[in-house]
Amino acid sequence: MEPLIPWFEDPDQALLERNQLWIENERENWKVLFSQLESSPLNVSQQQSVLLNDDNNLVLAGAGSGKTSVLTARVAYLLQSHLAQAEEILMVAFGKEASNEMRERLNGNVGLAANHVTVNTFHQLGLKILREVEGQAVNLSPLATDDNQRKGWCIDWLKKHWMTPTNFKRWQKHLSKWPIAYLAGDDELGSHVENPKLIAWLESQLMQLASMATTKKEYSAAYCR
Repeated sequence: MEPLIPWFEDPDQALLERNQLWIENERENWKVLFSQLESSPLNVSQQQSVLLNDDNNLVLAGAGSGKTSVLTARVAYLLQSHLAQAEEILMVAFGKEASNEMRERLNGNVGLAANHVTVNTFHQLGLKILREVEGQAVNLSPLATDDNQRKGWCIDWLKKHWMTPTNFKRWQKHLSKWPIAYLAGDDELGSHVENPKLIAWLESQLMQLASMATTKKEYSAAYCR
């Protein structure tokens, strides 16, 4: 009964010590994986991140500190320890570049075993969910996926919008109070229709309004205030 006493007296501390002991044993069992999977061996913190099996784990680390290495090793560990099948693993990145890097790491370092691991961007995952729910392909405007077309649309929209004297005066009034990209709303405003900072601001407003699922009428109303 003596080994059980700590679990009755302080179960949280007993659980913590038991988990720490388990992680140290696992680090020893998987030291070959941690030393050979990536070009540089994983450090202690990275190894612990790979092995931690809580329901939700948060890894906080700066750029270039090896987060992708941790994710790659985590996939390899789950597959080789048979804790998960490749079809059960989903990796999600913000952009295509990060998503492609994760796929390349899996292909190069984990190999065929990771072929069926799903690697998506958030947008790809969202589209996949929509297709599964709707039961059909989802049509997206190229403005949502092509940066150049979106910028071109913003420039064209400004040109057309500023052709209307009423709208032009509204912009001048707005910019005189709240300058955007150093534009103060003077008579030469029309010459700044392709100003990169103005276009970037307009794009950001468009994306914010789109994320709120507002209507075209509400878009126009917001821009004309």
